[in-house]
Order: sequence, then structure tokens, then C-alpha cells
Amino acid sequence: MAEDRDKLVERLLIEGIGEVMKTGMRLSGTKVPFAGLASSFGGKLGAKLSKTDSAEREMRLKTDPKDLLLKLYAWFAKNGRLAEEAEEGCMRVTGVINAGIMNMSPVVLCVEIGSDDADAGRCTVRIAGFAKEGLISQHAAEKGVAKLAEVLNMLKA
Repeated sequence: MAEDRDKLVERLLIEGIGEVMKTGMRLSGTKVPFAGLASSFGGKLGAKLSKTDSAEREMRLKTDPKDLLLKLYAWFAKNGRLAEEAEEGCMRVTGVINAGIMNMSPVVLCVEIGSDDADAGRCTVRIAGFAKEGLISQHAAEKGVAKLAEVLNMLKA
């Protein structure tokens, strides 16, 4: 399971950085043929060679786990993209948002929701964030996890 998640995270980060590079070339107005393709390839290659930074946070929230899962789907749809839906009976969701300096770094957030049997209406949320870091660390994984944790606290989810 952890190996599958690691492969998914790596693939999503490489794709995300490739898209950022392609967008940068498109916005620069470069008229070189195949510039977008070349920059996307270069971004993906650079991402493969970069280290993956991670951050984690665990929270206890006063909410129904199924309601929280629906709120997370909506949040990822609005603020990024949903990368992997939870399997039936599984309370886990994976999505990609942008964080770091100028919100340009893709961050993969894996959220697991556990129900607390002792307290009805309460759940435990584990947020794991992953981002590629270059020579100058942007702490994008930490910022992505903090962004989602702040939203969950504000919602009193």
C-alpha cells in the first residue's frame, strides 16, 4: 500500500512540474517550435532528479467522517484537482494543489480519515504532503499541509 502511494505521489509530482514548465514557456511568448514539449520534458527530468520533501500533521475534528470526505472532495475540486478517489469503504483521498513561493510548486496531499469509535461524531485526520524541492527549499509540502489544516480548522469540519 505504501509503495503504491509512493509511486502515485512521484508520478503526480513529475507530471505537475512538467506542466508548470510548459506553462512558463507558453507565458514567456517563446516562438521556438516544440518549446513547450522540450520544457515539459526538461521539467520532468529535473523532477526525477530532485528530492521529495514531506510533511505530516494529525488532527482530531468534531465531524462525521463521511461528511468530511465530501468536504475534502469539494475543496480539492475548487483549489486543485482530485488525483485518487477513495475506494468503497476506505476513507482516504489524494489530491494535488499548488503551494510554495507564488503557489507554483505542485504538492500532493494524501488525507486519511479514521473514525473514533469512542466519540460519535469525531474523527482523526492524517494529512501527508509531498513536494519536490530544488536547491532552494520552498517548504512547499509544509505549506500545503498547513493550508489544508487551516481550512479544516476554519470549517470546524
